[in-house]
Amino acid sequence: MSILWRILTVLLLALLVSGCAPGTPISLHSGASPPGPGPSPTPSSGSTTIIDGPSGPPYVTLKDTSPGQLSLFMGLTIGGYDAQSRDITEMDVGFTHEGQIVQFAAGEHISCNGLAVPGYGSNFDLKAPSALFSGKLITCTYFSGKTSATFTFTCPLAPTILSPQENAQVRRSSHMQVSYRISPAWAYYVIALGPSEKAWTAEAPAQPNPITLDTSAFLGGPGSIAIHQFFSLSDLYGPAFRSVKEEGSSAAYEIDVTWI
Repeated sequence: MSILWRILTVLLLALLVSGCAPGTPISLHSGASPPGPGPSPTPSSGSTTIIDGPSGPPYVTLKDTSPGQLSLFMGLTIGGYDAQSRDITEMDVGFTHEGQIVQFAAGEHISCNGLAVPGYGSNFDLKAPSALFSGKLITCTYFSGKTSATFTFTCPLAPTILSPQENAQVRRSSHMQVSYRISPAWAYYVIALGPSEKAWTAEAPAQPNPITLDTSAFLGGPGSIAIHQFFSLSDLYGPAFRSVKEEGSSAAYEIDVTWI
């Protein structure tokens, strides 16, 4: 749920910059129930409560959670740096209303390409095999009571290291080659790690494939090879919402090797 903390930080900075007077409470809530008695704010249009806490931007519960009341933000994390995560894509979706994180309490839900996206009160988070998303158009539907709206985006290809193979014994060389698959539209880099050394490529959107790394100075022993990319969902589209925004998406893939 890292995207939620990123949006919390952004909103907190916005509140500070806007000139909150000393002693003005800034709201935070991270559970299903308010943390205790607090001020009784005057609800904004369409809201029922603002849940106050010790610090951070406010959460709001709305009477009307139809798409036109909401600004959508989302991010994708494709793959990872271990065997458990490298073939998994995580999609994290949240909503704001007039700068406040929306806390859902009336059965609002999302499905994407037929998969139900679990909800956690203030965000929706789905982890699924990357093969279900990689390179595909993703169509998601948000449901609120009798209203619904879609948002769509194209998922980049999940990165993969094709050669060397997982757990291979790889000879140290000034021209050690790595072949891979990745979406070429965004900058990426390939990195090799030894017991106490590393070698990496420049970060660029177009690079040779296979790419060459100099591992001649590596010590023998356990190591890894990884590919990493930051990307944006340039075609994220949801016209029924107030706005849609992509936040902090990235892709990674790593294999373990032994340097000989």
